[in-house]
Amino acid sequence: MESSEDESPEHKVVEIATPKEKKKKLKKEGPKQHLIMCSKDCRYNVIKRVCRKMDFKMDPDENSDWDVYWSDTGVLPEFIQKLKTHQRINANPNIQALA
Repeated sequence: MESSEDESPEHKVVEIATPKEKKKKLKKEGPKQHLIMCSKDCRYNVIKRVCRKMDFKMDPDENSDWDVYWSDTGVLPEFIQKLKTHQRINANPNIQALA
């Protein structure tokens, strides 16, 4: 027995979003949030320049609520223990011991 178009099971309609529609959905409402970099132990200007170009805010105060801490030297383990969940550092504790 041959099946006709009318006898076929129902087809589900799937909507496909265009790239522009996807971008609109991904955009967050409200002001743009910037990452804050603590530059207290950063002595190289190139690091600071790159962070500014990436739209980071610079804050030399290590007691502020920063997101990234850049240190050109090692970081004490006590400092790492005090990190909040959103904070990141570029250095490892006692990195000088490896040199």
